Amino acid sequence: MVVQRWFTHFYGTRAALSSLALVAALGYAASAPASLIVNDTWQDGNRNQPTTAAVTDPYSENGVDGDSDGDLESVWYASPAASMTPSTGHLLMTQQSGSSSYTTFFTPEASPVTIPQGQTLKVTWVFTPTGVGTDTGRGLRMALVNTNGADRRTTDGSPNNSTYTGYRLGVNVSQTLIAASLRLQERFQLASDNLLTNDDRWGANGVQSAVLNDTGAAGTTGMVNGTQYTLVWALTRTLSDELQVDASISGGTFAGTGSLALSYLDTTPNAGSFTFDTFAMRPSTAAATAATFDTTLFRVEVIVPEPTSIAMLGLASVALVGLRRRK
Repeated sequence: MVVQRWFTHFYGTRAALSSLALVAALGYAASAPASLIVNDTWQDGNRNQPTTAAVTDPYSENGVDGDSDGDLESVWYASPAASMTPSTGHLLMTQQSGSSSYTTFFTPEASPVTIPQGQTLKVTWVFTPTGVGTDTGRGLRMALVNTNGADRRTTDGSPNNSTYTGYRLGVNVSQTLIAASLRLQERFQLASDNLLTNDDRWGANGVQSAVLNDTGAAGTTGMVNGTQYTLVWALTRTLSDELQVDASISGGTFAGTGSLALSYLDTTPNAGSFTFDTFAMRPSTAAATAATFDTTLFRVEVIVPEPTSIAMLGLASVALVGLRRRK
């Protein structure tokens, strides 16, 4: 309760409780035990394994090191195919005159991640851009969603139409950032449709093209050629079946301070939003994002909180429910 009073003093009642939930989430995300699903650094120089005798499922990931190289490998599907080139320790994404598409399914079809209450699904992408352009929008679009199993790709190409559920991040990739350079939306179009081709398939709370949250000040430092950045995207299912969504990009002097982060408590996740199996990216042209993105780590993990963090998260969740009822 001392922690809650401290947050209330600085932020007000509702913001205090939301912040308390976020502190709990970030606390156990940093220190709690994790179950690794994918941990790929491309030591095998291959983007379409596991396909060994030990691991025959063509999708990523089965939580095993199929070729004994130290990685839990990921399978990626690209459009055009030549835009994604693996080498030892790297997965290079080269942009074209039009948009490119990169998709990975991080679990086998029959066993997507359904986030248990109090636990977190965390995605980490470490990358280095070159040829950073001038992006007047949010040309790097990313999705963390669940794909209908029948619609999953097995060969290179853009994601098939599907009944996707989940979230999208829009990122401004430019030498100087625009306002609201990091933006979060949820899936609006719940009938079978494309994933990241059309912006209006995304929105907020049932409103087409609306925004859940965004952040970033215009005129601050954007991405710098040859600088390594880390994207962290975490979804925490609260004890009251809401989703705490946290996303950040850090590295160099990005956004003027070296980090840009947003947070949103989704009290009404759209259908199926506790279940996820797909991560996808759709950068716009090289001129509007970057000539290349050199990926050196892609990790997916489920994080189990420590008992003290569960108590904090439970306290915040119950308090938020009580506050809504009083209102």
